[in-house]
Amino acid sequence: MKTNMLILIHLAIAFGVTRIPFLRVYFSLSNRLIQEIIHIFISSFSKGEASYKIDLKKSEKDTGFKQGIITYLSLTCTLFVAVGLFYLVAKGSYHFILYSFILFISLSLLFWIRSFVGFMWALSFVILLAVPMYYWHELGIMHVSIFLSSFLLVHTLTNALGIILTSFKDGKNTKVLSKLARIPSVLLGILLVAQSLIAIFFIANNILDYNLAVIRFELLNTIQVVERLFSNYI
Repeated sequence: MKTNMLILIHLAIAFGVTRIPFLRVYFSLSNRLIQEIIHIFISSFSKGEASYKIDLKKSEKDTGFKQGIITYLSLTCTLFVAVGLFYLVAKGSYHFILYSFILFISLSLLFWIRSFVGFMWALSFVILLAVPMYYWHELGIMHVSIFLSSFLLVHTLTNALGIILTSFKDGKNTKVLSKLARIPSVLLGILLVAQSLIAIFFIANNILDYNLAVIRFELLNTIQVVERLFSNYI
């Protein structure tokens, strides 16, 4: 199977994973980790607000101008990471992708993660990535690398869409000031969605050397493959 076709299949699987609560949370914690580390570095420039402890179990709403900036920077950095990962995929450097994830999570475990939930997640994730590397299973390394790259890209886009949707969910408070307060969140979401789409186009056009005709053709093939895959389990 061609690598480009395989990438489209993994993108479809990654989107499906974002619809499954447990799997979405488990794999998206790497995105959350990036956001928290950026939060740490931004807070270190504030007066006495720096905290070098990450609790991945804690869930905070992205409210306020400062948190909006942190969210924007974290998702933008994640997009750059996704572009870099797809560049490595296009070059066939699958093992380097796994090495990068293992190194990043291991450093986070040593310097930033302090909660029990975060520790257990980081340990399990490193083991999950280390198994195909230990046995040097080329096919496993390739599939895991492409999936992680695909999930990072898809989850960044769904996060951006989520910011827009969340800003309209507050139906209980219909005051004018409340509506005006949601405008920055909507604009932030639109900007992030636009950035995500630009990143996807850049990856397809400049890194994977796709053209629109090929994308449409292989998307149809991907949908047929996924349908056959799911039909075997239904």
